[in-house]
This record gives sequence, structure tokens and C-alpha cells, in this order.
Amino acid sequence: MDVTLSTMVELLTMYRSELLYYIQEKSHENNVSTKTSHILMNKSIQIFDQAVIDSINNYNSKNEEALDIMKKEIVKVSAPLVPVGDNITVRSHSKHLQSCSPRD
Repeated sequence: MDVTLSTMVELLTMYRSELLYYIQEKSHENNVSTKTSHILMNKSIQIFDQAVIDSINNYNSKNEEALDIMKKEIVKVSAPLVPVGDNITVRSHSKHLQSCSPRD
């Protein structure tokens, strides 16, 4: 299942907010010290921030791979067709004559 980057970041941000609120509520209900509560909240923030960073890196990596494939395909099909006569074109590649074919 492909999820857009913006959706992933939005979900992670929402989950982080909900978790921090939950930690705050439970810490208060259970008389957890402020210091302990802050340590737990800060660690949670670090974990979610790393998840966002990893999501962005994964997204960028996938897009770079797809872009490289597209660039290679464009190079393959971008050899110019040069008309040399009626119904005849020449496709050249790297300054060398590669093929001749009748034009449709």
C-alpha cells in the first residue's frame, strides 16, 4: 500500500500529539514526577521525529530510483530523427548512424 509522504507525516504528527497527551494525562493520574514525564515525552518526540526523517529518506530514495529509470528511458528514445528524403528518416545516436527506416 503506497501512502503519500504528506499523509505519512500528517499521521505521524497526529499520533505523536495523541501519545504526548496520553502520557501527560496518565502521568498526572498516577502522580508521576514531572521530570520522569518530561523524559518519557522527550523520548517519544525523538522516536516520532526519527520516523518522519526515515519516511522522508525512504520517499526520496524511491523517487530517485524512479527518476534514474526515467532518465535512462528518455535517453533511449531521445535520439533525433533526421529526414533525409521523402518517406525516409535517419535515427542517429552519439554522432554515429544507428539505423535507417521509412517514415510513416
